[in-house]
Amino acid sequence: MATRGQPAIEPWEQWRAIAWAHEVRRLAQCKMDQVSLPAKDPFAACRKLIQARWATPQRRVKNPNEVIMTDLDEVLLGSKRTDFYHYANGTKARPRGNTLNQVDSVLPSTKMFFDVGPNGVPLWAALRGQITPEDFWEPLVKSGQVTDTLELFLEDMDWQEEGRHAPRRTLIGKRGTKLTDHQMDILSGQIAYQSLVRLPKLPWETLVRALALHMVPVEFRDEQSLEASMVERQTRDLTLSMGDTVLAIALAHQARVYRFNPEFCPKEACEDLRNILEGLIPIWQRWADTYHLGTSIADEIKLLAAPL
Repeated sequence: MATRGQPAIEPWEQWRAIAWAHEVRRLAQCKMDQVSLPAKDPFAACRKLIQARWATPQRRVKNPNEVIMTDLDEVLLGSKRTDFYHYANGTKARPRGNTLNQVDSVLPSTKMFFDVGPNGVPLWAALRGQITPEDFWEPLVKSGQVTDTLELFLEDMDWQEEGRHAPRRTLIGKRGTKLTDHQMDILSGQIAYQSLVRLPKLPWETLVRALALHMVPVEFRDEQSLEASMVERQTRDLTLSMGDTVLAIALAHQARVYRFNPEFCPKEACEDLRNILEGLIPIWQRWADTYHLGTSIADEIKLLAAPL
């Protein structure tokens, strides 16, 4: 559905709004469940307001001690607002910048969730097919969930270790001392530079191969097809990171953009990626349950896998 003067809401925007609304509710519930909340906590004032709402006779009977969307509307946005109810249903999908900032001021990390994706992994860019260095590669590397097999092709950087803590101030240096702000800035800049300059230039086929190597246990790589290895991995209940899922989705979108041109995405690599995507569907469901992403995205992954 389009609003006046705006294009129709795309499916990925609906998924993002639904997930964001539920993430805000989850974080608020965590704050409410704490035995005590420090007075300096930015959510402290909101907690008191929600507790007052819970104290009413109606709430003592219905949804006691449970944060609901109308609580968020009233406390975070103001009286008579129904935005969170609509975001959670996907009927509204484009909160204003000041709304995102207002919510983030009391529940930090929620804006990054909306702008980038869960755990800082660029899920929304991948689903949109916006696989640019700024929107996709840099956030993926900084999330620490870029597949560590890419180190095979970027030998001078341990991406998993360097990237995992890059945005945080608690990163420990080689001698057990915390890095200074200046060192943190240099490290973050180096990771950003590498992701912007090198990763997007790796051949599509190379990235598919790196992802396949990462997903399939070493002992099953020889004398077995990728599909057979994926089945074996599933039976052993080995888990994958969300970064792998997002990278696979992004590679499938790139193949579509190039119309499966064999010079860009060779047929054998396309088949490998199709098997990867199919193998990700049951694993993806775990993420969907955690972040209220719904079955629609799993259906999208099936569609991406089908023509490869």
